[in-house]
Amino acid sequence: MSRRGMALITVLLAASLLAMLATSLVIASRGNLISGEQYRRRLVLLQCCYSGLDYAKARLLQEPGWARIPFSFSFNDANLSVSESGLQVTGSLKDSSATFELQVVNNLKGITRLDPPPFSRTQVKIPPHCALVSVLGRFEGNQKRLEVLLTRGTLLTNSVSAGGDVAANVTGSSGVNSMEFRSNVPRGNTLRARNDIYLPDTSQVTFAGTRGLVQSGGSTTVNSTVQVFSDGTFRSGSGSNTRLLNGDPSAIADASTRTGAQYRLNSSNDVNFSPDKLVTPSGGTISVPPGDYTFTAPDQVSYTSPAGVTTALGSRIPGVEFKDFRFIPQGNVEVQGNLKIKGTVSRQNWVPNPSEPGGGHMAGAAPTSTSVSLGLGYEASGIPKSALDAKDRLTVVGNLTVEGDLVGNGQIFVNKSSGQGGVLDVVGNSMLSSTRTDGLAVVTQGLARFREIGATTGVDDMPALMVADDINYYKRAIPLEANASALSADVFDDFHRSQTADRKTMAGASDQFGQPGLRNQDIGVGNRFTLASSPGGLPLNSIMVSVTNPGYNPTNPASSPTLNLSAKSAIDNYVRGQTQPPMGQARNLTLGEYLRIREFVKSIDMGRFNTSLIDTADNQYSAQDETIRAAILNQIQAFDQDARNSGQTLMNYVASASTSTYSGTLKELIFGGILYSEGNVVTFINNKFNLFGAIMARGNVGFGNLVAGKFVFDPSLVEDQFEISKLGLVPVFFWSD
Repeated sequence: MSRRGMALITVLLAASLLAMLATSLVIASRGNLISGEQYRRRLVLLQCCYSGLDYAKARLLQEPGWARIPFSFSFNDANLSVSESGLQVTGSLKDSSATFELQVVNNLKGITRLDPPPFSRTQVKIPPHCALVSVLGRFEGNQKRLEVLLTRGTLLTNSVSAGGDVAANVTGSSGVNSMEFRSNVPRGNTLRARNDIYLPDTSQVTFAGTRGLVQSGGSTTVNSTVQVFSDGTFRSGSGSNTRLLNGDPSAIADASTRTGAQYRLNSSNDVNFSPDKLVTPSGGTISVPPGDYTFTAPDQVSYTSPAGVTTALGSRIPGVEFKDFRFIPQGNVEVQGNLKIKGTVSRQNWVPNPSEPGGGHMAGAAPTSTSVSLGLGYEASGIPKSALDAKDRLTVVGNLTVEGDLVGNGQIFVNKSSGQGGVLDVVGNSMLSSTRTDGLAVVTQGLARFREIGATTGVDDMPALMVADDINYYKRAIPLEANASALSADVFDDFHRSQTADRKTMAGASDQFGQPGLRNQDIGVGNRFTLASSPGGLPLNSIMVSVTNPGYNPTNPASSPTLNLSAKSAIDNYVRGQTQPPMGQARNLTLGEYLRIREFVKSIDMGRFNTSLIDTADNQYSAQDETIRAAILNQIQAFDQDARNSGQTLMNYVASASTSTYSGTLKELIFGGILYSEGNVVTFINNKFNLFGAIMARGNVGFGNLVAGKFVFDPSLVEDQFEISKLGLVPVFFWSD
């Protein structure tokens, strides 16, 4: 081949190679441009979805009930435009013209798990106190979807925490679970102390359900002999079976096996609760004078000032209602000085006469001390408010003493003044008024002490405002959807998260048979109902009461004097009158009618003969409707706490509970909520102490003379005490396509 031919071939090959290189460069450059454009679109889509998620979080923080009902709202600034209409939320990013659509399932105020909605790609269920946010972003023909499960931030981690020591002096029998720890949330079944922990015999301690954790910054001692003092300090003894776990692997393994908990020693931790994160009550502050407030009747109080001047008060003062032996703050109430709440009533004494079987005579009235309640979260009529309603708060700048118990929901602050005070001293049992503490938040700057009611405290016992068979009557009064309005059953089953207005609807408006409402349902006792004695054992045949004469003339009361009957005869007449309609056809009692009898009998036990509850001719008879409505709702609130503690719905709990579940003489102290002290917390309860929520102290936590204690960490009970905006929302589940 000639040189010119070789040169031509070489040139052609070089040209081809250069052409291939040029083509490759063009293709690579085009690919990079396409990849860059795709990345830009993905980035814009992701930014768009995050913008939608941030918008949903902001709205949920501002309004925790957002997206539960139809809404109408618009937002517009330099970067973002959003329109809310009905349950549809659409938005656009102005710098890129990207758009998003939001769909939200808001279960932040729920207590039950919700099924996944149809629009969910992940089909994740929405736990209580969570919200599912689904965001669909669109940009230049592309789209991206996010699904995020948000939960409320919390300052609560476990049932018992101390910045100092934790000690328990258990008086129960060996082998009995005297201290039972349980949690409704993962990793919440924990007992913590920054310093030392002293536990009783390991056969008396159990961490039920999930595996527990005992965490101490110092030492942990089991089978300990410890003395708990009334100021919250301890003295540890050295019994023959006492075992220090630190440095003893075999003792740690044995304790872990016996109690169902891991033991983490020399692991310091701090109490992270902060009272400023609690909901701030609306409205201004109402000042109430310091001093002693003594109930002399259910709705009457005698006030003694710090200077010793005594004044009789009516049923209310500005900022406080006095109802059924309850001291009930309304709104944001503040007391500058010491506050003491107690009760002294004059009860008739019955003296038996051996010559008269079941007979006797009244020996006159004698003043006796009686337990009362400091109740928050009640309407003026004594009806418990929903935990979702605005919070009532009592602030005492000094010491607070309650010769009785704490009931309801709301907030109690006991603060120091010039370094003094800040002590909360509660003596009582939480069965006094049926309603337990339902998410109460108690904050003290000094000692918080709970002692049992009884002779050692100088306060007489008082029968609980329920009787053993009450739960059966409530069970029978639950409307069935097959034959009654479903409203009562639905609200009953959803009681904890329902509003006060819904609860009132459930309780009904009157006692008359056949009218809507729970209280008007047939409970099946009718004219077979008999009652010979009161829950306190007083023979009703021997107690005389005054009722309206059948010939009563409202225009001329003097012409028809009252009629004296035994309490039993008055009840029998009421039952006959209510169960024999004009046509003579016998029927059963309703729950409302039964409760009128129950409350009347208890008024006798309390030294107040309230015959207007069962005297149909009394002009105050219809005025007792609110009393009966309050009695229903107070007791349902107690059932509700028991139901949630047992992991059931209220409807299922009441339907399955036995008559023996309750006793008119139950003396357990039951606290549901947050108990926080910047000092020490100590209890002296010779019976059972049931905690549903959390106890936290910067100092020590001590349990003295404890027969049995149940410590259930249930943050859902108190979540509504916190401002969501102060805690924020955190993701617990994140998905994107």
